[in-house]
Amino acid sequence: MGGSSSNAGKGLLIVDDEPLFRASIADTMRSRMPELRIHEAGNGQEALDLIDERKIHAMVADVRMPVMSGFELLSDLQRRGAYVPTVLVTAHGNVEIARDAQGFGVVAYMEKPVDLTTLVDVIGWVLEQPEANAINGVTLQGFLQLLSMERATCTVRVVGPEGHGLLAFDEGVLEYAAHGEMLGHDAVFEIATWAQPAIFLESNKLDVSPNIQMPVMELLLEAAVRGDERASEEGEIASFHEEDGFDFSDVAASSLENITASPHTAGAQGEWNMSNVNEILDKCMTIEGAFAVALVDFESGMTLGTRNTNSAFDIDVAASGNTQVVRSKFNVMQSLKLEGGIEDILISLDTQYHLIRPLSSIGNLFLYLAIDRKRGNLGMARHQLTSYEKELQL
Repeated sequence: MGGSSSNAGKGLLIVDDEPLFRASIADTMRSRMPELRIHEAGNGQEALDLIDERKIHAMVADVRMPVMSGFELLSDLQRRGAYVPTVLVTAHGNVEIARDAQGFGVVAYMEKPVDLTTLVDVIGWVLEQPEANAINGVTLQGFLQLLSMERATCTVRVVGPEGHGLLAFDEGVLEYAAHGEMLGHDAVFEIATWAQPAIFLESNKLDVSPNIQMPVMELLLEAAVRGDERASEEGEIASFHEEDGFDFSDVAASSLENITASPHTAGAQGEWNMSNVNEILDKCMTIEGAFAVALVDFESGMTLGTRNTNSAFDIDVAASGNTQVVRSKFNVMQSLKLEGGIEDILISLDTQYHLIRPLSSIGNLFLYLAIDRKRGNLGMARHQLTSYEKELQL
């Protein structure tokens, strides 16, 4: 594999406490890819200092080093929410090290003496991949649902103190998930409960065999249920729906200008016109194909009222979980500096439509309607939901 001008200016970091090993790799890479910027470090701490100062696109790191080992280096990067594609090398390989390497999301694991030709090929492949862009200001749950709605084809890397997760989408369908040795549904259930992980988006899709059959929405709802159950078992109150300091004022100005009171200023739920709320919820259930409806506060995750005729569908979990979708959509609009409010958000499942309509009169509330696709008419449902929203008196 020869040099490529596409690698000009890209940085490769070689981390090993053996100077001769570092020099061997550096000389080989310079001869094969002269356009690369080669950096060297004698241990993990020196590597971190270099990563703070320079842009590193790929890394070769030894496992056993003084001061800070390779795994300690990778762990520190995860705590920072950083991701550097890494080839891990060791002279003391075993099954446990290979398993741990997989858990840290390394791109390859090689035992010394390293085959330099293979290493060059691996590094070349890594550098050819589209660089992962960091996604800031959105929740993972909301971001995954947006990718599904936008029918995106991409790879999402999720990095945090809990570990490294990998999610692959093909035209909006989540086809593959991995977290260490955990694969498929279980990997999604675990990754989706991580608190404020770093999210990296790659425009390519991994060439992997699908290991997921459930739609994104169902996976995230199940993850929310498991997360709440885990928190309850630990004697804690789950804070899955809370985000401090989130500011919707710029993107929702047109919706907020008519606010006279919000769930946080109006006091107890009893101060709302619950008679009117119940009347509107009952009307929403008359929409053709409707089987569940809720009125939700997306700032607190609180549900003000629900109706549900499908015992297999947990409307409270679904409604609260979709606060993440609304938050993320507002945040994306804010990032793109889009003016105006959101009319509605549609989530299409195989057998259902989920329609989210933020209220134009009360900026932090939305109506959430679930419709059977076989029995319902989406256009009519949107029209009727708009009409019933105008009758709400809060």
